[in-house]
Amino acid sequence: MNDIVERCLNTFGMMHGLTKDDLDEKRVELTGYIEKLNADGEEDANRLAVSGLTYLRNGMKRRPDIPGTRVSERSV
Repeated sequence: MNDIVERCLNTFGMMHGLTKDDLDEKRVELTGYIEKLNADGEEDANRLAVSGLTYLRNGMKRRPDIPGTRVSERSV
């Protein structure tokens, strides 16, 4: 699971220009989420990675302190 978590964090970090500290903050939470999906029966690494990226994206929408993640009026 660690390789999937790192894949998600690296991809998401590059897409949003996040620092290592920003990503470290999400690592434990994302790991728990990916492990839960796996325990629920999802075994496909690509699907787990996409789910992880979606999870991160949804979490970032609630983080106005990080540039590029503010939710617009239209998307609410």
